Amino acid sequence: MKGHHFKEGEEVAHKEMLAHKMIVRKIVRKVVTIPGTQKTMDKFIGLECAWWNEQKKYVKQIFHSRELVPWDIALKGREEVVKFLTGEAGSNGDNTLPRSVQLESEK
Repeated sequence: MKGHHFKEGEEVAHKEMLAHKMIVRKIVRKVVTIPGTQKTMDKFIGLECAWWNEQKKYVKQIFHSRELVPWDIALKGREEVVKFLTGEAGSNGDNTLPRSVQLESEK
């Protein structure tokens, strides 16, 4: 995960919705003024993603990049998702996801 930068148009999956392919629609940023100065800086807010849900409704939502995995990684399975998100395989050698990465249905 370290150093991965998502791009607009990239196919991704949320770590808790691995079966749903989403598209990064845009990178959301906000210009903020540094208190006590007239300088401004560009602040990263998140990635706006879009997908079709089970009810065939078009959904858009903003996620932090740490919540997303590239679609090609999601297709490779849970073990590869764990490796991507943690930078290593599970310390006990099994393919269980850390609590922060488990699917909602497993909690």
